[in-house]
Amino acid sequence: MARRKLIHQGTLIEAVHARTHKARLNWVLSGLRVVPVGDEEARAASKLLIDAGCVRPAAAAPVS
Repeated sequence: MARRKLIHQGTLIEAVHARTHKARLNWVLSGLRVVPVGDEEARAASKLLIDAGCVRPAAAAPVS
């Protein structure tokens, strides 16, 4: 059984720059399904990254 490969639409923005080879990018994207991500999914993904130690959680703002 083949695994589905999903990518968030925002990743496309991060991946493209002046030196991006358009044909190569299109070839890579042809094997992916680009999907929108809602607030709930974004929060869950952020928690996974924090739990995995990939990013540090933001410090809480001081209470005055």
